[in-house]
Amino acid sequence: MPRNNRSRRVPVMTAAFAAIALSPNAAKPTPALTTNSTTERVAEANAPPILAIVIASALDEKGTLVNPRFTFPPNEPQITAIVYVGKTNGGELKVAWYKVSEDEDGKPLDEKLFEHQIRVKSHERAFSVAKNPGGALGSGTYKVVATLEGQTKERKLDVATQAGSAGGQGKRPAAGTTGTVAQPAPAPAKTPEESCSMAARGLSNDDKDLDADTVEILSRGWCPEHFYVQVYATVMGPPKLLGAMEAGPDAPQAYFNADPCGLSGPSDLPGTRITVTTRAFDSRGDSPKEAGSLDSVITLGDDTSAPMVTVIPTPARGSFVSAGQKISLQVTAKDERTGGSWQTGVRRIWLEAQPEGLDKPDEWPNPSRLPKPCDKKTWEQDFRATYTVPRKPPPIVEICAHAEDYADNPKSNCADFATGEWRGTLREHAQGSIYNDTVIVIFSFSEERDGTIKGAARVKMESAPQTFNECKSTRTLITPEPLLFPISGKLVDDEFHLDLPTDYRLNLHVQTDCPPPRNSGTVMATRSLGMSDVFYHPKVKAQDGATNSFHKPGAIDVSGTIEIHRAKQ
Repeated sequence: MPRNNRSRRVPVMTAAFAAIALSPNAAKPTPALTTNSTTERVAEANAPPILAIVIASALDEKGTLVNPRFTFPPNEPQITAIVYVGKTNGGELKVAWYKVSEDEDGKPLDEKLFEHQIRVKSHERAFSVAKNPGGALGSGTYKVVATLEGQTKERKLDVATQAGSAGGQGKRPAAGTTGTVAQPAPAPAKTPEESCSMAARGLSNDDKDLDADTVEILSRGWCPEHFYVQVYATVMGPPKLLGAMEAGPDAPQAYFNADPCGLSGPSDLPGTRITVTTRAFDSRGDSPKEAGSLDSVITLGDDTSAPMVTVIPTPARGSFVSAGQKISLQVTAKDERTGGSWQTGVRRIWLEAQPEGLDKPDEWPNPSRLPKPCDKKTWEQDFRATYTVPRKPPPIVEICAHAEDYADNPKSNCADFATGEWRGTLREHAQGSIYNDTVIVIFSFSEERDGTIKGAARVKMESAPQTFNECKSTRTLITPEPLLFPISGKLVDDEFHLDLPTDYRLNLHVQTDCPPPRNSGTVMATRSLGMSDVFYHPKVKAQDGATNSFHKPGAIDVSGTIEIHRAKQ
């Protein structure tokens, strides 16, 4: 067994700690001796209920993480959140999964997908699985929020189809399995002449700490009574005391949290090596006597989290625009300090448009060739640009803002705008069963020389409470992705015949209130865009201000109207 100051890497999440057996005559370590045995003393009970959250593909049969990361392909069979539990009274851990979206103004909007409740004990790992329901997962950003005994932690992850993908298509993850597994921590072998053994390790991976913005360290001491252990950390320079713990024959453990930006030689860049020094002291007698020390190394993991990108256009996304009109774009790229991987900072922002029409400059390059650590890092960057709608634009103008970091992780956010000679509104109200919805489609189209119609539309929905089987349900539309969808059709004699896509689905939050003992709550649901064939194929006179209406009675009563106007130039 290694002794004294011999250094080695700390296995993270392996079946054993990196450990050292110490004799009373061990050599002095580098840090100066602290004689006050109560200095920053840490007890096991002081560990928070939630130590960390790690995202991976799965846990294997041995409890080892499979493909820990923060970005997943859309064909990933499942995504697993592993929650490391500290000290708890045997409470119930809640793990909620969210889709991170935006409203029409580009502001963040969290859509709850599902929630797991898991009964946990101290020092366990709880897992919550989000499964792929089949096909492709919807690309974009997701969030896992864990809550236990009043403490909340969260982690973000991305599902990306390709570099720079704006995302949004595909299916949303569904609730999978849950459970708990033990955190492996067997005691090292000891011989009779050894007075003390100790160990320190990280949490996230075999040799890396994967998630920002602190390094989580667990320390244990297999020692006789009256021994204690101090834990120090440094990047480069004098070690900083993180705290101390009692040591004993049953090897109690303590949790320490190190901010690499608060250590000597501060750096939070991926690849930074954090040296953790563990020192054992015999507190018998008039003053503590050092028994020896152990140096271990934890390396900060790779940058696998792309910057968040927001776009706030004026006029708002989804608006109708015309040739020559100016669109102002306010773009922000931001690397998250917590909730993801260790970050390198924003390196570049650039814009692309279909069709072209961006005024110069249309990109921002970081003047620094290399990433910078801690507060010197480019955590957030704003950029403004202007787009001019060209002559004879297509039905949909798309402007995309892209950003990437120094690890070449890309992220995009797009804004669409509709153009057209004709603009109008299609409404359909459906009531019956669980429905009391009014779907409103605002559209724009142009007529080609051969009478073909090409255009774009967006949808809104108004819903009133509806009672069915003694349960009252209230339905709320989630912002559709994509916001704009194409419409087609043709001019027949003096009448426009429009065609709307029959495969466009609306995602909803449904709040249901039922009398006891039946359950109430909020779930996600989907519905078709329309509830009648007339809605998908409306007809209206090719005249400015023309209207038409329709009605289909039945178990679900459907009625609607369409109105069109020639766009003002």
